Amino acid sequence: LGLELDKFSSVESRKGKFRGELGIGESCILIGIVGRLVPVKNHRMFLDACKKLLDLAGGIDIRCAVIGGGDERPSLESYAGGLGIADKVAFCGWREEMADVYADLDIVALTSLNEGTPVALIEALASGRPVVSTDVGGVKDVVEDGVNGYLVALGDASGLAKRLLELARDPEKRAQFGRNGRQKVLQNYSKERLVRDMKALYEEALGGRD
Repeated sequence: LGLELDKFSSVESRKGKFRGELGIGESCILIGIVGRLVPVKNHRMFLDACKKLLDLAGGIDIRCAVIGGGDERPSLESYAGGLGIADKVAFCGWREEMADVYADLDIVALTSLNEGTPVALIEALASGRPVVSTDVGGVKDVVEDGVNGYLVALGDASGLAKRLLELARDPEKRAQFGRNGRQKVLQNYSKERLVRDMKALYEEALGGRD
């Protein structure tokens, strides 16, 4: 893959727009999940983890954001209501300008049942945001556990909540994971890297001929 990541690597100038829309201040820890609202994305696990996280948070002000559209939105909103966390979870629909979203998220989660290459996590890491994800499919190619984020077992909502709380409590770790993640994805998933690889491939195939 070669993705357009430049706008994500300079998101700091965009901070405040998304939080302003949600009415959330700078001191609040904002945790987001980005993806279509479809069964394979397993949003119920995220909501279960949010419930556990909010119960454990103590005095930490935490809000959760679900970014994406899809047929499951009504049932997920109902599920959040049943968990008693509807006032702490914002269903934001799909956003065209995702750099504004990542700029204001402190942590990005992913709870998919399966993933190929997790583009949302690549964008989050390019934005300098730590991630916590289920250990499925190609996620481990992007997320290095304990280096730029955390991996948890599929279905382990308690483990997900524990890792989210750990990062919510530790701004230095969030910053370090973010720096590590940005370096990794810019080196491995940017369009510039793809162009370099293609150029090298053609040069090798031509065998040095003009």
